[in-house]
Amino acid sequence: MYPVIASLVEQASESLSEFNISAIKALMEKFGLETAKLVTGSSLAGEGNATQLLINMTKKAGGTAYLAGGGAAGYQEDGLFASEGVDLIYQNFRHPRYPQFNMSDFIPGLSILDALMNCGFSKTGLLIGRVADPERLQFKTEN
Repeated sequence: MYPVIASLVEQASESLSEFNISAIKALMEKFGLETAKLVTGSSLAGEGNATQLLINMTKKAGGTAYLAGGGAAGYQEDGLFASEGVDLIYQNFRHPRYPQFNMSDFIPGLSILDALMNCGFSKTGLLIGRVADPERLQFKTEN
């Protein structure tokens, strides 16, 4: 796993966003994930502030729905989405659990690098739903 991770970490980048985009594209390729187009928020040249900016960017990207994280409920204006014709969907993310080396309790919220280092590509692929048969996901922990 180290050569793959090293190639991601050691890449030359002008900015953090450039680094992230490059790493995301490389991992998408490794997992065989295909998308018609990746769009950055900065390329949308959205106008407005706060909730209106999110709505405008969603529309500029050709979207009809905005997927919000669980923490967004406290600061965005939910009603504004409906009045602008954009569906607001709150994700109900449940972190998949996997064995983490030398840990007694699972630590959620880490990057995909943690899953890759602990599980490898095939099992991480199962975690992200890349494999058609998720029942094959059987981790064995060693004591």
